[in-house]
Amino acid sequence: MIETSSKIEILEEIISELQSQCLELDWKISNERLIEILGLKKESFYRELYSFRKNHSESINLKEFCFKDGDLFFDFLKQVLKFDLLEEYFLKAGLYFSQSHLAQLEIYFQLYFENSLNKHKLDLELMQLLVGSTKTFEDAFDSYFDDKFSINFFIQRAVQNFITDKEIDILTGSENYLINYLQNKIKYKKISINELTDEYRKRYYYEIYGRHQLGSKMEQDKQELLEFFGLNETSTVKDLKTKFKELLMIYHPDKNKDGHKKTQEIIEKYNQLFEVIR
Repeated sequence: MIETSSKIEILEEIISELQSQCLELDWKISNERLIEILGLKKESFYRELYSFRKNHSESINLKEFCFKDGDLFFDFLKQVLKFDLLEEYFLKAGLYFSQSHLAQLEIYFQLYFENSLNKHKLDLELMQLLVGSTKTFEDAFDSYFDDKFSINFFIQRAVQNFITDKEIDILTGSENYLINYLQNKIKYKKISINELTDEYRKRYYYEIYGRHQLGSKMEQDKQELLEFFGLNETSTVKDLKTKFKELLMIYHPDKNKDGHKKTQEIIEKYNQLFEVIR
């Protein structure tokens, strides 16, 4: 059994080998070189490799491992070295990023994005100007967002923070790889900017119009209540009270033997709408 200290030395030698010829994460290592670093006999190495290939994929390259085979490479080294911290070593070396690490990077981006928008103070004058010069509020918001923010800036800052926190070596081209990863996630809508900005769209809409955006659940509920009483957006509490009394006159159980349930509904909806428009 290989001692832990020896395993670390072996890992460091493998990493050094990959870093020495790595350009934009396009690394590879031949089985011959791997056999040499691991200090195994060829028979033992290929016995391990064929066993691994049988349990994982018949399409595994029997001559070398490369960047696109990263997960398989880690699993194979774990099998040979009986060592579980490989991903962290390769992460710091800037040689490979597991799905869990990339998921963490996405969280970094989302948090930086949301923190930046939370700190932003709405330029009300510009927003009103855009609302008046575009067809929809959505168009106005998008124009405002493009004017005030840069997605690429958010991406770069998120990647820089991720690299700093994880102490990742960037000489391998890892920074460009991570930036491209986030750009593609956004380009193909795996990360939705519309979803990330949804809260701010609603917030800015309210600051412009003084009411919730039509289409939100709260606004839909309000519209349904207004329609129930035959009212509109400009109706006042006085108008509501008048309609309320009119409906009660029609459905009150004293005048309508089947009106008990309807009367309860009228009272409940009156109380709900009263809280909204008072």
